[in-house]
Amino acid sequence: MEYNIPTLDIGNILTSIYQFFVGGATSNKEEIVNSARDFYLSFTFVALSVSFIMLVGIVYAVIRLYQVRTKENEAITEKAEQADLRENPSNEIILPGARKWQQVEIHAASENAHERRLAILEADIILDDIVYEHFGELGETMGERLKKVDRSDFLTLDKAWEAHRIRNAIAHEGSSFELTERELRNILKLYEEVFKEFKYI
Repeated sequence: MEYNIPTLDIGNILTSIYQFFVGGATSNKEEIVNSARDFYLSFTFVALSVSFIMLVGIVYAVIRLYQVRTKENEAITEKAEQADLRENPSNEIILPGARKWQQVEIHAASENAHERRLAILEADIILDDIVYEHFGELGETMGERLKKVDRSDFLTLDKAWEAHRIRNAIAHEGSSFELTERELRNILKLYEEVFKEFKYI
């Protein structure tokens, strides 16, 4: 089946409009209506064609963007693996929290009291992430979540509670909270034992 695609005759349309206003309005009404209909059909065809081409272009752009992002992620992953291999030539298994825990220890080793308090605050953030990851949303705060955890699933729960209480005291008292080197090490030891239970470090 063949379709006759309407063509757009601008000259004919303009002539018809001119004649409509200067004379012969009655005799040319049908011609103007036909011209207007032809213009509408031609415009519709052109608009649909352009829309289709733009849609194809958008789909192509999205596909290409996805491919580029995928390659970028692969390259980033490869570089990270190479960096890990350089840092860990013996190919030991690097646990997920090794770097974060290392950062906590860097803060703890500082002579600055603020940095030492920060070490405990960061360790507690890690604890919160672990509790949420393993036990889900049991409450809005860490305390609420720890209360609802089954002790059989959290063998170091008491140590987590003790460390978290110290963290709360630091958060509330701020710089007025005095923390000795021994107390700091004891608290970080509590966090460390919790993290080891969940194979985080």
